[in-house]
Amino acid sequence: MIEAAGEKYDLKYPWKDSSAWTQWWADSAHAIGQAASQMFLYYVICRDLENLQKLLGSEQAQRNLQVKYDRSTVSVLDIYTAQLQQEDQHSTAAKILADIDTVHKWFAGFERWFNEIKTANVPRIAPNSATKIALFIAAAVEVWKTPNKLTEDQWELVQVLLTQGPGKINDAIGLPYPIAKGKWPGQKKQIEATLDICRAICKK
Repeated sequence: MIEAAGEKYDLKYPWKDSSAWTQWWADSAHAIGQAASQMFLYYVICRDLENLQKLLGSEQAQRNLQVKYDRSTVSVLDIYTAQLQQEDQHSTAAKILADIDTVHKWFAGFERWFNEIKTANVPRIAPNSATKIALFIAAAVEVWKTPNKLTEDQWELVQVLLTQGPGKINDAIGLPYPIAKGKWPGQKKQIEATLDICRAICKK
C-alpha cells in the first residue's frame, strides 16, 4: 500500500521513527481493520474542528457528498473523509477542510507526542485508549506545543487522564470527563473537555 501510494500519488511514508507505533499495534485485536488510521483521523478532526462544524452545518455539502450527518460519530468520520476525498480529487470542489500541507505539519506533532507518551511517560498505555490519546495530543499541541514543556507532576496527571476512568480523572484534576457513547454531541463534549483538562493540568 505504501509503495502504491508513492507510485501513484508521490506520497512518502510520514513516520520518522515508527518503531513505538508499530510495536504498540502489533498483535493487538484493536489493530484489526482501520483502528490505527482512525486514531489519526480523530486527531485531525480535533485540530480541524471549526471547519468540521461548518461542514456539518451545510446540508448542501452533505447532499453533494451523499453522506448525511445523523448525530452519530461514525457519520461525522464518514463526512469528513468524504469531503477530504472530494477536495483532493475535484479541483472545483469547495475547499472547507485543512489542506494536505497543513495535515502533514499536524502529523509531525502527532508523531512527536505519541513517541514521547509511549516511550517515556506512559509506556504501559494500551491500544484501546487510542481515541483518548488522539484527543489528548490534539489538545496538548495547543496547550504546550511540545512535550518537553511538561513538568514531571504534569505528566503524572496526564497519565491519570490517559489511563483512568472519569471518576479518577475528576478526583485528580477536578474536572469531569464525559463519555461519548457513539454520538457526536457527546464526542464533541469529550474533545472540549480534554482541552479544558489540559489547560487545568498546565496551571498545576
